[in-house]
Amino acid sequence: MEKGRSSNYRPFPAKNKYLDIKITNKQKITSSIIFSAIRETCDNMLNPPAKLLGLNGIDKFSKEIMKWNKFDKEKLKLAGATNYFQINADGGTGGGIFRRMYGDFLIQASEVVGSKLMRELGVSYIEISKEWDKVGDLMWELSETIECQLLLKMSDIIKGIHLKEIAVLTELLNIISK
Repeated sequence: MEKGRSSNYRPFPAKNKYLDIKITNKQKITSSIIFSAIRETCDNMLNPPAKLLGLNGIDKFSKEIMKWNKFDKEKLKLAGATNYFQINADGGTGGGIFRRMYGDFLIQASEVVGSKLMRELGVSYIEISKEWDKVGDLMWELSETIECQLLLKMSDIIKGIHLKEIAVLTELLNIISK
């Protein structure tokens, strides 16, 4: 196990990291704390510090994936498998699993702040997570079949995700700005 956790191989080496968190000063969760957390997420996603991050990164990914049709079979197979493990809950945090957790957070937070719309946006984020799961499944299929027509299908889904996330995050900002 230690050898596996120390691996330097992609997608993201763990380097035997271990995290221990001790919470000593618990605070009551307030609307202000929730709004601050939501604002930070919205800012990071809508206005990321680099073009490869946040919604800019999602948009770029939808375009870059179309360039994969120039890859040889082995590189295409590797790209599919690597991206599957980055997107899918089996090994990654990008895509579905993050959106599902964030959707759950918004649903729970909606009860504290008393916002039905925030709850609906949480449900929307969970639906977006299912779109990422589809992309992950198509990545795995790509790694097994090397069928280039899957690239357009994935690109279209990712473009749709991009637009949906812009809408959800913009609406979230509207809620917390009132």
